[in-house]
Amino acid sequence: MANTIQVRRGTAAELVGVALTQAELGYATDTDQVWIGDGAANHEFAMKNTIAAMKGIAYTAFSELTIATGVITVTQMYHTVDIETEIDATDDLVTINGGATVNLIVLRAEDGARTVVVKHNTGNIWLQGKADISLDDLEDGIMLAWDGTKWFDIAAGGGGGGGLADVVDDANPQLGGDLDVNSHNITQGATSIMEFSADGIVTIPEQSAAFAYPAEGTNQVILNGVDVRVLLDTEAYDIHNEFDTTVKTGTARDTTPNHLIDTTDKPFTATDVGRAVWNTTDDTYAVITVYNSVSDVTIDTDIMADTEGYKVYASRYTATVAGVYLVTALGAIAAVADGKGAGMKMRKNGLTVAANLILLGNTGYFYGPAVATLVLAIGDYVELFARQNDTTVRILGDFSNEGNLIVSKIS
Repeated sequence: MANTIQVRRGTAAELVGVALTQAELGYATDTDQVWIGDGAANHEFAMKNTIAAMKGIAYTAFSELTIATGVITVTQMYHTVDIETEIDATDDLVTINGGATVNLIVLRAEDGARTVVVKHNTGNIWLQGKADISLDDLEDGIMLAWDGTKWFDIAAGGGGGGGLADVVDDANPQLGGDLDVNSHNITQGATSIMEFSADGIVTIPEQSAAFAYPAEGTNQVILNGVDVRVLLDTEAYDIHNEFDTTVKTGTARDTTPNHLIDTTDKPFTATDVGRAVWNTTDDTYAVITVYNSVSDVTIDTDIMADTEGYKVYASRYTATVAGVYLVTALGAIAAVADGKGAGMKMRKNGLTVAANLILLGNTGYFYGPAVATLVLAIGDYVELFARQNDTTVRILGDFSNEGNLIVSKIS
């Protein structure tokens, strides 16, 4: 016949006033507290909930959990995690349930061929580097502790994330060894700053650079003995949108001296100040000096009359990043006579910084490059001008290989 051994029991309030004898146990039926006596005082031995919470620290074999719509529910300290659909390459782990039962967990990748991305602060997981961590190798793992609201990582060995994800306290962080980018690029947000190829070639795709030229059929007229700003209205590329190639075309509606008035299209804005005006009827040039209204601007030379056509253009590269730039220009002027001169001028903030002026030995095309290395501050601008001293007007070449301005930031 089986014997039952029972200990003294009652509510916690009842047992508080009872002096247990030496080695006598007392159990509180309402709080699951356990005391042991020494004949003089009662000493709390353990609580049921405390024992249950400590079970997780004892090692048990890893059991597999599968992500379901970004969620898993832990039941013990050690788990491997797999993605929801195995035909996919990756899946996000957003929320971990079960923190009220298990307060400390270790998660590892179930399969090195698939990637579990532990998401930072998307659900109830907070990661030290404020960046996601990828478990994509059987040796990858992460330890998390539950604080009653969120899981906090206290150790991680996955890819991504890590201390370099949010270096804010150290104004001069330094590496203790080589940095292996592991086939990744250096980015700022979604913008790629530096790209690395498998064979060690470094590309800086977002470095300032632009290439502009006249559209075919522009046929810009270059006056005799006058510096004419070259109309560059087509872009081969412009990485940071720094080259203004916009052109406003219209017809003058008034003959007020030193004004360009267009009451039909009303195209003008305050930013037009400094832009060139080409009278396409008379082939004369001026510069806008004052913005008066959407239909009226003041120009430095009296060239416009009623019904005459015009083009307003900037054709200007303006730096948005300070640095050293390599600037090259090319111009081609047709039918320059024997013994006459032609050339191209490059200007920074209105001052000539490079030029190529040549006297031709035979009648024909003038091809002239101009090259300069310029230090540009933010807001500095570069323009291209053409000049010839033949006795009549000449036409500027209008292909990308006959007229262009190329700007590239080199440091």
